[in-house]
Amino acid sequence: MIEVFAEAIEKIFGLGANFLEALIMKRLYEKIGGVFEWKEPKELVFTEYVMAAKRSFEEKQRYKITMELVECEEVRVGI
Repeated sequence: MIEVFAEAIEKIFGLGANFLEALIMKRLYEKIGGVFEWKEPKELVFTEYVMAAKRSFEEKQRYKITMELVECEEVRVGI
C-alpha cells in the first residue's frame, strides 16, 4: 500500500516528491518518538523509511506492554 502512495506522490509532484517524502518521514518519526536521519549521499527510499518507522513503533509498543506487565506482576507479588 505504501508503494502505491509513493508512486502517486512521484507522479503528482515529480522532482518535488523527494522533498515531500523527506518531510513526511521526518514528521512520522517525530510522531513515534524517533529521530529521522537522512544522509544526503544515500538515495532516499521512502518505502524503506516508512517500514523502518513501523518496525520501530511496533518494538516500542511491545516494550511498553512488557514493562506494564512487569509492573503489574511486581505489584501482585508485593515487590
